[in-house]
Amino acid sequence: RVPRGRAGLRSGASAGDGIYVTGALGGSILGRHASFVPRVREGIFLRRWASAMMDISDGLAADLMRLAAASGTGAIVDAPAIPVSASARRMRDGRSAIAHAVEDGEDFELLFTVPETRSALFEKAWRRAFSLRCTRIGAMTDRTGVIIYRNADGKELSATFRGFTHFSGKRRT
Repeated sequence: RVPRGRAGLRSGASAGDGIYVTGALGGSILGRHASFVPRVREGIFLRRWASAMMDISDGLAADLMRLAAASGTGAIVDAPAIPVSASARRMRDGRSAIAHAVEDGEDFELLFTVPETRSALFEKAWRRAFSLRCTRIGAMTDRTGVIIYRNADGKELSATFRGFTHFSGKRRT
């Protein structure tokens, strides 16, 4: 039971908030989805820090769009910062490892935002509390509904990432 007013919601992100994910993303088709560890302790910890949060079940692309829509924001994602799983790197289906990390569903990691003014304190507290990787991958913007992925040079990627559609086994179009 979640105490009244303490639930982590998708709708609290603001422009400037840092975007974070737990663990590594992609490659669930190789069986990772069958052995995931629910991030319950981490979610409880995040109630104190996160302005918005949700789990990644339909892929980072789809779920970040949902979080941004619920919050009335957009996002800029630094693609090289996205933690790519070993499973995603092993995939040999013609798609890049980063595409798997962004589009594959059933990662069941946490996607959340932290106000910029609290980011440094949050990161220190996280490292003290958990050995699980937590990575900042970008920032929320005031461009409602616009999600931009940048490369290492800061240039916008031309790729359009999609999420995963459950029960069809296909990426969203």
